[in-house]
Amino acid sequence: MIFLAVTMGFVAENIREGIVNRETVTRNMETIVSNLKTDTIHLREIIKFTKSRVRGLDSLDKFRYRDLTDTKTLKEFFLCIDSAMGFDFFRISKVAFDQMKSADGFRLVKQQNVVDSIFAYYDFNGVLDENTDYINYFQWQIFNLYHKLLEPDNLTETSRIVSGNRASVVELFNTIATMNVGLKKFYTYHLGLQLQNANRLIDLLNRIYDLN
Repeated sequence: MIFLAVTMGFVAENIREGIVNRETVTRNMETIVSNLKTDTIHLREIIKFTKSRVRGLDSLDKFRYRDLTDTKTLKEFFLCIDSAMGFDFFRISKVAFDQMKSADGFRLVKQQNVVDSIFAYYDFNGVLDENTDYINYFQWQIFNLYHKLLEPDNLTETSRIVSGNRASVVELFNTIATMNVGLKKFYTYHLGLQLQNANRLIDLLNRIYDLN
């Protein structure tokens, strides 16, 4: 009888621990899903913003075929570059992930595919960080060339500088084109992939943990 009582005590404790662990995992997953929903909102905003910048850079690139020594053309160019430059980048919401990771909370997750999917999502953000570094590098190159060649408050002086620095003008437009390729082919594409990843992960967690 004593043995049976002790055994039943262990069983009851294991059951209670299992219930507590499942509740803890569910709460953690609810918080991760909340972070993911924030990410989807931000990703859609950044995709829309980036596409507008791509259109601005496409318009800006057309000035390579125009006469930038003409002050009227320069005035149009300055207006165009103001609308094409300056970027906002995706910043992932990972408070819940970091807290769960630091507390060794993933140890309680029984489904390995859930753990793998969560880590894959957050690891993919490294690709977006690389894209951001790429864009920032060329953006600074453009700014440096811009300040070397252009005087927005003095169109006549800018015309003279541009006339004597044709090689730098070509470099400016080539740099603009290179950055725009990065935005079109890599950053926007990877943002779209991460948005798909976030939505799939939300669906997975909602289904497995019955969060709806």
